[in-house]
Amino acid sequence: MEFYIHGEHGILHFIILGCVAVFPEFVYSSYNIALGKPASQSSEFGGWGANKVVDGVIGKDVEPHGTGSCSSTITTGSPRDAWWRVDLEHISRIKTINVTYRELYPFRLSGFYLYVSNITAVDNLPSTGHLCYHDNIRDPDVLPSFNQSRPCTVDGRYVIFYNRRPADNGPKSHMYYSSTSAIVELCEVQVYGCPVNMFGPACNITCHCDVGGCDPDNGICDVTGCQSGWMEQSCSTECGPGTFGADCAHTCHCSTPGCNIETGHCTVTECKEGWQGNACDAECGDGRFGQNCIQTCHCALPGCDRFNGSCTITGCESGWTGVACDIACPEKQFGRECKQICHCAVPGCDRFSGQCTRPGC
Repeated sequence: MEFYIHGEHGILHFIILGCVAVFPEFVYSSYNIALGKPASQSSEFGGWGANKVVDGVIGKDVEPHGTGSCSSTITTGSPRDAWWRVDLEHISRIKTINVTYRELYPFRLSGFYLYVSNITAVDNLPSTGHLCYHDNIRDPDVLPSFNQSRPCTVDGRYVIFYNRRPADNGPKSHMYYSSTSAIVELCEVQVYGCPVNMFGPACNITCHCDVGGCDPDNGICDVTGCQSGWMEQSCSTECGPGTFGADCAHTCHCSTPGCNIETGHCTVTECKEGWQGNACDAECGDGRFGQNCIQTCHCALPGCDRFNGSCTITGCESGWTGVACDIACPEKQFGRECKQICHCAVPGCDRFSGQCTRPGC
């Protein structure tokens, strides 16, 4: 025995075998993005308007004086087509479309088309829309199910249910089937997915994928890689402190914590010792050290620590002293590490060569 359960999150179909319920494996996007959205149809009969199809009420058929929770177009012979359409209000990533028709009249459903489009026009749907499903059962004694769930992985704004007569799958043997007059009678249409670049149970999380969109269920990007400032598979987590760029793969070394997650620019412009650049992500070059790499070490043999400037091999160039060889020789001292003393008659000598500023010793 087969059963259908209708709810906010879709149509659950299961089979009872003896006393055991066997559930098929499937995953629906967990948010019905058609619920309460603007709907329209080719005509309206008896007050049964298009918006009844997206009111979230399943199981109330057409009732007198326009009540109930199903829609109905006018049955006419010309034109011989009828349609219903919902505006999702955003380009959306759709995964599944559930359709509930009037249970006692599935023969009127025969031959229907289900399209997704980005424009409202319905006069050339094969060219302007994406065909999700077409009922083409040609056996005249087989009627379509009044309850259908159709996968449709596509991006689009409008979901359109379209029917025409004569149907190209041939007439049905049901005594009330019309081969000349099209009609659309829908009780509920549920569209499961999320607006493009959104995902989650309520489509309230944004994925910041570098290329393309993401899965509306789990947010995993179509193509691996995030925009600058975001990371993880869904690209929905901001870079942590001190990281920036695509997939947060870069580190900023600001003296005061905090940098732009996209560019790496420091909140306060100043780099830690040993780093330079707009994002403080470039190491000091040879002979440079300290904050923003603005200090110079004058080691006798090239190479100093980029953080404190201490020489890799001890010893300063002529005219310099200190751990980082960045202190000029004081007056009367010159040469390597300022170890030599000049004895000029008038105080003052060149700190590199020791030559007196004025002749005379």
